[in-house]
Amino acid sequence: MTRFCGNCGNPMGSADRCPRCGWGMPGAAAPMAAPAPKKKRKKPVLILLALLLAALLIALALHFLGVIDLPLLSDGGADEIPRETLTRPEAEAYLSRQGSVSGPESAQNAALRTEAEALREFAARGFGVVEITACYDADGAYFDERVIEGGSEKHPYYKAIYRTPDEVLWAITLMGDAFYADPISYNGEERWSVPHVLSDTGTYRTYDGKANAFFTVTPDPDALFVKRVDRIDADTLDEMGLWEVDEP
Repeated sequence: MTRFCGNCGNPMGSADRCPRCGWGMPGAAAPMAAPAPKKKRKKPVLILLALLLAALLIALALHFLGVIDLPLLSDGGADEIPRETLTRPEAEAYLSRQGSVSGPESAQNAALRTEAEALREFAARGFGVVEITACYDADGAYFDERVIEGGSEKHPYYKAIYRTPDEVLWAITLMGDAFYADPISYNGEERWSVPHVLSDTGTYRTYDGKANAFFTVTPDPDALFVKRVDRIDADTLDEMGLWEVDEP
């Protein structure tokens, strides 16, 4: 005798449980429950959190390296602002604390020296054996300071360190077409109330990389002492002792 499912009417044959819907004859053993599916781990959430943490760490590193500025971590501006990273009008505000400021003079319109020309000018002044470096290109783009090789590439300024026979260190700067000399040995000893620098023009010139422009400062005596000399060369610096630098 054929039996039929009491739920869906499907023929059950000799089975105690309907093969279609699982309905069982009275007294039939209950079907075993299927095992519950395992919960999947929330990998996408963990990956997202890891990416956010990595992005935060990278942003913090770039902030402290000076590549980007995070306002929450900024101190609102310090008095000592690196000249090479100044932008207008910050550059003028900073320089105005040293004296009267003229400029800006666009570096693209200035008579910039090529690396080969700079090497010749340094050598003509007796600085032929020093390493000469640059860290900006003619468009104002900054790069890691490197020793120039004498090519045709132009830079807003060049620097070199010169040591006299008396072991006095000077930082020589060719800024555009003007030479300056910083007696770093004497300035580093803090013998004077203000920094001293030698100039063959009586003024002080600096470069703002963000604006790609030069600024010229006629300094106040109580902010920067600029000693004017006829020519900045090795002979002049070799004879320039501590007291000579400090003389008006």
